[in-house]
Amino acid sequence: IPLALNLPAQSFHQTLPSLLPLLSQYKLVIFHCSSSAGRGPRCAAYYQDKLDQLNITKSKGAILVGGIKGWIKDYGVEATITLDDKSETEKL
Repeated sequence: IPLALNLPAQSFHQTLPSLLPLLSQYKLVIFHCSSSAGRGPRCAAYYQDKLDQLNITKSKGAILVGGIKGWIKDYGVEATITLDDKSETEKL
């Protein structure tokens, strides 16, 4: 997904305090993983919990339904929507 920021789910919770100033500048931060059934929703929950804890209301965490697999299914590798990196799509 063009302009997406790839952050590892394994360390997201630990790095969230340093990421929060950057991410909270955006109204909507969308999280995903392969199918958005595990890591993506977990990170979105960490993010939203931290926003709520700090009473930050200008940003919100959301989940990309279907994850990157759903994105590719819906949009394919159309150049204006999805980067055409076969090495990445083959991993799905």
